[in-house]
Amino acid sequence: MTQHRLVNLVGKPWSQKNKSSLLPDQPARGNDEKDIKEHVPSLDDRYEQENGAVFLSGIQALIRLPIEQMRRDQRAGLTNRAFITGFPGSPLGGYDIALNQARKMLDKYGIKHLPGQNEELA
Repeated sequence: MTQHRLVNLVGKPWSQKNKSSLLPDQPARGNDEKDIKEHVPSLDDRYEQENGAVFLSGIQALIRLPIEQMRRDQRAGLTNRAFITGFPGSPLGGYDIALNQARKMLDKYGIKHLPGQNEELA
């Protein structure tokens, strides 16, 4: 039996905020530092967060796809890796830059990015 998980990659306007929002409805109260840290969004949430709304650019969504695939494979008990290559001068040249910026996250999931030297080698 296949299990499916819904990840909402399209955000709603702030005026239509719901319970799955990244920000809390009310600010944290008290001196409990742990409660405050749980509600502080970070830039890594665009790739790490598995539930709720995630705000992404198109390139960030393309980077999240192999991460989501690797998570799905891990949940299915598979131990495989992914390899991404491309030519930095291609129309998706920004994709290579963003992959390099997300290298730490990609390494965590066994995703290897290696840019090609030219179109033939990519």
